[in-house]
Amino acid sequence: MSFSRFSLAFLAGLAAAAAGVANEFSPAIVYDFGGKFDRSFNQSASEGAQKFKADTGIAYREFEITNAAQREQIMAQLARRGATIIVAVPVISDPHLAVAVLSLASMGYGVYTSSHWAATQTIAGPAAAGRWTGLQNFTGNLAGVVAPIVTGAVVQATGHYFWAFAATSAVVLTGSLALAFGLGPVEPVAWALPSVPTD
Repeated sequence: MSFSRFSLAFLAGLAAAAAGVANEFSPAIVYDFGGKFDRSFNQSASEGAQKFKADTGIAYREFEITNAAQREQIMAQLARRGATIIVAVPVISDPHLAVAVLSLASMGYGVYTSSHWAATQTIAGPAAAGRWTGLQNFTGNLAGVVAPIVTGAVVQATGHYFWAFAATSAVVLTGSLALAFGLGPVEPVAWALPSVPTD
């Protein structure tokens, strides 16, 4: 199924489900290949849905697809049956495509974080730009050492990657909040330079 057909089916499902929003909240979840006990994204979504039901008392419908054609069909069917929100769990089973998508995400992350270097050098000014960017680079690369260790420990303890991704998301969110609310104006610091005696 092409992306455009899937998008149209998804939007049609949302439109059909919107009619029932005012009457009753009826969620549904559609798992991807591998089933809801795949010890990956499907299982994380299933555990989240179970906790939602336990916390709210609201039941949900679920479906595990076995072929690609079922995804479009079941989403439309669930919408017709009154599902007001449908959560579709995407899983990329092809390892080459998974690496390509992760690489693209990393490239995008690198493009928009380039402003960090500009902000550091601007705030530090010519007097301290080298030291500040060196410390920033050291701290950033330290994460490259710590992250695989923490990820391995988390996966070994829990059996899946959910909490590893959750921890990464928490770190990124914390950094974003610190940048948004703690940085202040991006302008050079007025350093108190030592006076040079003149004869």
